[in-house]
Amino acid sequence: MPLSARIRTAETEQILSAAGFQVEPADTPEKLAHLQTLTPRKVVRDTRDGQPQYVYADPERCKCLYMGDEKRYQRYQELNLRKQIADEQLSAAQYWGGWPGPWGW
Repeated sequence: MPLSARIRTAETEQILSAAGFQVEPADTPEKLAHLQTLTPRKVVRDTRDGQPQYVYADPERCKCLYMGDEKRYQRYQELNLRKQIADEQLSAAQYWGGWPGPWGW
């Protein structure tokens, strides 16, 4: 996995944890085999016992599954949006930080 993908995966997993998703390690051959069948590194909606559930499978980095309900998914979306805004602000500050403007101030 390229470095940029590893960084994005680590950032996503930090946000999922902060949002309250539970981590289930694939600590048996059966769990690992099941993990390999899931869409990797993408939050996917599923239904379990008639309730929406969101899962994020990481078969490479942590060999684990993140699981959360609707409330935790909404929190994940909020935190993810905040991170995107902060990243954009940082990028803009870095870009404009060294520019004196047309007047040389």
